[in-house]
Amino acid sequence: MKKITQALNSPKKIAAFIVCVILIAGAVGFATVKVGANVNANKTIGMEKGVAVALADAGLKTEDVTNLTSHYDNEDGMAVYEVEFVAGGFEYDYTIKASDGRIIEAQRESIKASDAESSATPVQEPQQPSNGSDSSSTGSSSTDNPGSKYIGVDKAKSIALKDAGVSASSVTFTKAKLDRDDGVAVYEIEFYSGDTEYEYEINATSGAIRERDSEPRDYDDDWDDDHDDDHDDDHDDD
Repeated sequence: MKKITQALNSPKKIAAFIVCVILIAGAVGFATVKVGANVNANKTIGMEKGVAVALADAGLKTEDVTNLTSHYDNEDGMAVYEVEFVAGGFEYDYTIKASDGRIIEAQRESIKASDAESSATPVQEPQQPSNGSDSSSTGSSSTDNPGSKYIGVDKAKSIALKDAGVSASSVTFTKAKLDRDDGVAVYEIEFYSGDTEYEYEINATSGAIRERDSEPRDYDDDWDDDHDDDHDDDHDDD
């Protein structure tokens, strides 16, 4: 202490000492503020809260959506949550600021038919009848996966009949099966009523009609099919 007093035996030395103390205190204070800022920047609202913010903005609840995904990301130095989900035929994409839950970006796009099925449950292979005939033969009908989100073959038939303007009692179905077309799950529905044949391709998830066709019934094809069946039966007897 005596040495310090001797060193500060002039006003200039005292002033210099005070300046040094102020500079050191300022540096320590700045470092403290910076550390505190970094700590605050690293604080986040949590993934669950980020998802809740996105759902609330969309006016939806967790049970209302499907394909819900979320992950932590860094966008231009900013910590964010990326939240995506599907509901009501739309795909939602949110970017939420992780520190305070502010919505940075929100998008809603209509789901195209080709995209709607990309994450759907894989199509169950049609079950083969016990007699070994092809499942697409006359009157065939595939079995839907009970755990899938498909509308079901009966619903697909109903949609086709309504569009064709005919009743179920007046038609004969020749095909009703679950299949894929360009990666999209579809129901292939074929039937005839009177002198007209109808063919439909229906989106297995939304029920939208993808393709439709009708033409005069070809009775020769019907006769050929029956003749081929009779011939096969005769051959089997041999």
